[in-house]
Amino acid sequence: MRLYNLWHSLREGIRDNILADVMVAVGLGTAAVFRKAIVGSLKRFFKGNAPPAQPPQIQQTPPPPPPQKVIVEIDTTRLTAAPTPESPKTEPPKVEPPAPSPEFLRQPHFGFVSRRDEEGRDIIGRLKVELAPRRNKLVTLSGAGGVGKTTLAVEAFRVLGKTYKEHLAWSDATGRAGYTLATLLDEVATQLGRVDLRALAPEAKEAAVRAVVAEHPALVVLDNYETIDKAEQERIEHWLAHTQCCALITSRQPIRSTLNVVIPTMPPDEAQEFLEKRIAQTLDAQIFSPEVRQRIYVTAEGNPFLMEWVVAQIDNAQEPDKVLDELMHGEGDAAERVFGRSFNLPQVGEDGRAVLLALSLFVPSASRPALAAVAGFGDDEKRLNAAIKSLHALWLVKGLDGNRRFTVEGLTRSLTRVRLSKSGREDEFRQRFIAYFLQYAIGHRQKTPEDYDALEAERDNLLSAADAAFAREDLDSVLSMTYALAVPPSGMLYVRGYWDDVVRRNKQGLEAARSANDTYSIGAFANSLGSILSSRGDHSAAKKNYELAVEIARQINAEGGLAASLHELGRLAQEQGNIEEARRLYGESLEIKKRLGDQSGVAITLHQLATLAQERGELGEARRLYDESLEIARRLGDQGGVAITLHELGRLAQGQGELDEARKLYGESLEINKRLGNQSSVATTLDGLGLLEKEEGNVAEAVRLLSESLSIFERLGSPNAEIVRRHLEGLKDEA
Repeated sequence: MRLYNLWHSLREGIRDNILADVMVAVGLGTAAVFRKAIVGSLKRFFKGNAPPAQPPQIQQTPPPPPPQKVIVEIDTTRLTAAPTPESPKTEPPKVEPPAPSPEFLRQPHFGFVSRRDEEGRDIIGRLKVELAPRRNKLVTLSGAGGVGKTTLAVEAFRVLGKTYKEHLAWSDATGRAGYTLATLLDEVATQLGRVDLRALAPEAKEAAVRAVVAEHPALVVLDNYETIDKAEQERIEHWLAHTQCCALITSRQPIRSTLNVVIPTMPPDEAQEFLEKRIAQTLDAQIFSPEVRQRIYVTAEGNPFLMEWVVAQIDNAQEPDKVLDELMHGEGDAAERVFGRSFNLPQVGEDGRAVLLALSLFVPSASRPALAAVAGFGDDEKRLNAAIKSLHALWLVKGLDGNRRFTVEGLTRSLTRVRLSKSGREDEFRQRFIAYFLQYAIGHRQKTPEDYDALEAERDNLLSAADAAFAREDLDSVLSMTYALAVPPSGMLYVRGYWDDVVRRNKQGLEAARSANDTYSIGAFANSLGSILSSRGDHSAAKKNYELAVEIARQINAEGGLAASLHELGRLAQEQGNIEEARRLYGESLEIKKRLGDQSGVAITLHQLATLAQERGELGEARRLYDESLEIARRLGDQGGVAITLHELGRLAQGQGELDEARKLYGESLEINKRLGNQSSVATTLDGLGLLEKEEGNVAEAVRLLSESLSIFERLGSPNAEIVRRHLEGLKDEA
């Protein structure tokens, strides 16, 4: 179990003060204000001389649950932890996978044009053979930008969908600087209905996703492979080579370990069909005479993406001969000439160019408000609409989600990024990109499903903004983004199971804190890393981070932080079965808290000592310690702490066969949590009640309670949903 992280996940009153300062920071548009608010509260708390502005809430840590019995909360008010994911050998829950084809995986709106490889074979027909289920073949579609690799991959994905019975996954590496093997595994696991696997440690995740993929014939598609770092490419290739699945990769360069299918430019007959379908969508198809079509083909060198751009330029009220003459005499290769002319057209204007440059930073797409802000338009929607209209007419941008979001495709993105780097304005655009997503993260700081959904929807952009801030040595923004997104247990990345991101971001935050000489944040991120690494079973690394936090606390004489980190070391010792060491560390932590008059902290450590006694079968001592902790919570008016301890006393009673007493205690806990609106804790107690009803043979009531618990956890996007789902499955099996 993860106890509350006193290095950052602070007592409620102090956190409320910080959040008030956060809104001031948003108003001023500066990350420094936000960080100073956090650090100021950290200093006051760690020194042990700042009583909270409101009655503190006790954040208790229940004992490790017996298998299939108790859910460990992931809750951002009651700061406890996510469950340690089960072994890859565990029977996976039966989950309906999400639809594997997002909106961008559509055919071109004018229809698909069949393509042939260099030997004249139909490419889709060949892929249907090579990627047939159980062949476990790795195939690469390689070729220059714009020749149609992604279009062919989309068509193969669509055609093979029924063959694979939707047991397939699509991942796009475009523009994602931090794309790793873990990114691919997370996306495969999610699309195959196993979001719980995202929380596993790297090696365990590799094995678990490999096992899931091997259960049924599976197809994995990885687009824009050339944008991935070389070291990660090697790890991905190794994983795919040792996994029983088919994989289709698109890459500008061939991949030696795969079957390479080279995609050539279009020969005349394919280009004729392509142009005929594309020109049928124009305003005046008659101006595209056979001679003009032939010149378009020659000018674009048979590249379908470039042919679309040329057609769009002519369709945009331009004389065909003038457009084609200018393109033939431009500088650079065909792609640079065609894109450069579109980019510099008068009708695009400065606003259109600003939107295009801004879009090259977004991964994979931008909402209208975000795009307007990063382009420099503020909230001027009319200005944005006019710019988008001109870009859309030239086929430079693509609308998604009913034109609520926009993106640029592979070749457009790479050419635009080159323009941005040469524009002298890159820093300006990146500053606005970072500022927008910093404010977005802080603005969606509430612990609600809606805010978690909003953050998860922009996850790639948020992480890109953090990376951009780190690259620019904008340390305040890095620290603020890490606090807002990645600190257990309330950060969205933690709650939604993106634990590789949690580790990476806290390491990045720790490095930034060291560069900023921010001792308090070093302690905060060290403790956070200890928490997440401990959750993943990496006890050695967790211990090193906790010990770093203890060292810093002693160095700066921060007794509050010292007590917290000693407590965490005690919990780690408890998990490893070092009972006497755990008692010693808890005792040292408790002594400091008593000396500081930290009643909330005293209650927390008493609670953990109770779990220690409960594990050792010292049930009388466990009840005494729980009661003492409960008394403090009631005296402090900490209703959340009262609810958690009542829940644990309910578990204790249930374990001793006192089912009526357990039901009463669970009921009191449930009533308080409902009043507080603490949905995660409500779901946890409903699960406990459901298991109690199961124990008494009340199957219908057990199913009702467990179903209600599952519904809440699913709404929160919590990995705990998988645990409740297994409880329900077990109940149905028994019935």
